[in-house]
Amino acid sequence: MTNYEFNYKIEKIPSGYIGQCIEIPQVIVEAKTQSKLDQKIGVALQGYIKACPGIHKTLNQTIGYAKYETKKP
Repeated sequence: MTNYEFNYKIEKIPSGYIGQCIEIPQVIVEAKTQSKLDQKIGVALQGYIKACPGIHKTLNQTIGYAKYETKKP
């Protein structure tokens, strides 16, 4: 079985933290502490992979990331 490494961004909100996976943006979790966020993101990713086992095929096709910025209206 191949292991995959996932990255996620963390945002501070009034009630705690929100984490969103970079490679699978559908995976978003909320927690009161960063350590709980780490646990929850792991559970969410394992559940997503179990529910969508073919996701690894699309992850292997990712060649990088880019940023696009717009001007404020």
